[in-house]
Amino acid sequence: SEITGDRKYLEPIPRAAAWLKRSLLSDGQVARYYELKTNRPLYMQRHGDKYELTYDDSDLPDHYGWKSPSKLSELGRDYALARVGKSPSTANSQIDLGNKATKIVDALDSNGRWVDRFDGTRLVGQAKLSIGQEYLSSQTFSDNLTTLSHYVLSGSRE
Repeated sequence: SEITGDRKYLEPIPRAAAWLKRSLLSDGQVARYYELKTNRPLYMQRHGDKYELTYDDSDLPDHYGWKSPSKLSELGRDYALARVGKSPSTANSQIDLGNKATKIVDALDSNGRWVDRFDGTRLVGQAKLSIGQEYLSSQTFSDNLTTLSHYVLSGSRE
């Protein structure tokens, strides 16, 4: 509803949040895949070049994000704001968003890219990198575009 202004898009959120809450794993995360009808988490285990579908998460390949944080609290916060007609993106002040936008634009390299430097933190689905090696991150790109979009949107409301 933030983009369209149509509150009908808020209607399914409580049901989706209830499903998400029921689907939480014991460690508070959610699985990437769930079996239809049973809602059991699904994983794959690798044996050489072959993968096998399993419910067992004890020996997962480490090159894929099989589990992730639920973000249930963020969903609840954003939903509560939307119900009272406030945009989650306007929860940040215009000045704060402006400062973030300036830093993001300033971080572009001479080719117009956001280049990250590998610091040893595990990267899902990423080739092996050496410490200090530069790479392009889809997460950085997505995060930066989201922040810039919020900044542009917040300025257009004034």
